[in-house]
Amino acid sequence: MLRRHSGFLLATAVIMFGTTGFASMATALDDGPSGSSRIENEYKLNMPLDKYETVWSFLVDTYVTRKSLSAIDPDYTTTPSVEFFSDQYFDDDAHSLLSGQHGVRIRSRFIPDDPANPKNGRRLLQIKLSNIDEKADLNRAEVKFDVGTQVRHNIKHLIPYVQPQDLHDVTTILNDLNVDIRELKKKITLGQERRRVYISYQNAPFATITLDKVDTSFMMWGCSFVEVEIELNEILYTAVDDDKRDEMEEVSGFIKTVLEKQFPFIKRDQTPKYNKASQCLGDKAPFYETLVNLF
Repeated sequence: MLRRHSGFLLATAVIMFGTTGFASMATALDDGPSGSSRIENEYKLNMPLDKYETVWSFLVDTYVTRKSLSAIDPDYTTTPSVEFFSDQYFDDDAHSLLSGQHGVRIRSRFIPDDPANPKNGRRLLQIKLSNIDEKADLNRAEVKFDVGTQVRHNIKHLIPYVQPQDLHDVTTILNDLNVDIRELKKKITLGQERRRVYISYQNAPFATITLDKVDTSFMMWGCSFVEVEIELNEILYTAVDDDKRDEMEEVSGFIKTVLEKQFPFIKRDQTPKYNKASQCLGDKAPFYETLVNLF
């Protein structure tokens, strides 16, 4: 049974971050500052490509139209959204980041239904780090850096995307992974149609249910797949202690259970998208790991 913990969790966050209010704090941190680090806690669920519309209809009907979370606690509210992302992943020729299930990407975000949104068209350098704690199956660290507005798209090497004031921090993070920033080149680009249900509690971000349709290609070969992500708000999850994190995880676990019961074909798979896409292309394209280093 899902307990009503969220009010206490948000009150804790407000106390920690002062009188500006959690909602304002969440918005500010989501937009920056460059180099901010958070803990990402999410369930990743695989599903057949042809069930994309079916699952999305269920998510909208259950959590937006019928407001099932509001029946548990009326302070829950939900908002649907459709966004598009282009993710360029970088790695060295030994595929060190791929092997460690880490990720370094330049993400471009597009929100066609809200072109005035300050996040529309924004680019970020995002570094994803696996095996950060005892919850390695769910938790990853994510560090975000702004990309200079003058940097053009589709540059082969990573370094031009890194702003001078961030170079030391980015280099240090990569050195800890035994990766040389000078060796990182673009290996793969993923296009995503991202349909989301944003979940708020008392008007503050709490979690998202995301349905991602991912497409990628290499030469004549292409791959597509779909996954569901149930992710707790990174800022709140990072701010609170372990007991409160466990309570937050009850909410995401509850949503996961509902989906698994409704759709038996949905299976949990925590494999990062970079690894999934690379594996798919490697299965189709002969000598993929060698050829991708030549481009």
